[in-house]
Amino acid sequence: MPRIHLVSSAPASEKAVHDILVSSPVVGVSCKGANAGGKGTIYLIVVATLQGDVYAFDVRRDRNIILDGGLIRLFQSTDVTKVIHDCAADAAALHRGFGVALRNVFDTQVAQRVLMEEYGLPPRMISKHALFAKYDIVGYTPSAQLKRLLQEDQHVWARRPLNKDMLNTAAADVVPLVTVLYDTLKSVLKPETADWFECLCNNHRSSQLGSRKKKTTIKGDNQARRSVNESFEMSVVKFKEPKED
Repeated sequence: MPRIHLVSSAPASEKAVHDILVSSPVVGVSCKGANAGGKGTIYLIVVATLQGDVYAFDVRRDRNIILDGGLIRLFQSTDVTKVIHDCAADAAALHRGFGVALRNVFDTQVAQRVLMEEYGLPPRMISKHALFAKYDIVGYTPSAQLKRLLQEDQHVWARRPLNKDMLNTAAADVVPLVTVLYDTLKSVLKPETADWFECLCNNHRSSQLGSRKKKTTIKGDNQARRSVNESFEMSVVKFKEPKED
């Protein structure tokens, strides 16, 4: 069973980022905060690897995690694919708050839009919840108390300490991106739409930074889709800082 590694300092982040870079060429990413977009504030960054491990970077506790802790290397790496759903808000918040230029993004929202175009359907942007339901992904169910807070308190992810319920909820939001949706969507996207998909991803990534998106329609034959059920309850461990020599 995969574990959640809670990373709360820059030195611990350096080791975590190194471990991710050498082991997982594809990662799922989700930023938790308030007021999504260029004016938003990020409190927690969650990264899931191909192996199913989850790293929760507590940037509210230590903002130096991004720069001094090396998380910027992961975000700006062209060698590691970042799987994100609707990357525009996260890209804008990372750029405004930390000067991060997010690169090499596989946006699952954009991928589903391109698939709809291939099916000859009017393209639209689907929510993450709807996409998970479409592919029969079942994850962690938060407690009634956390559900209420998520609806009523936009700063819920600023609350400390981060309890197991919050971390499991955050992990369930990102793990399926890399363990299920990346391979599923990539396998059904037609090769001839690759350039268009990359163009849409790049335009959407920069859409809240002032860039404009291109629009077109691509039709194609129906593709097979698969459904994967996944439920999990993760254990949480604190990622230890490296020992000094």
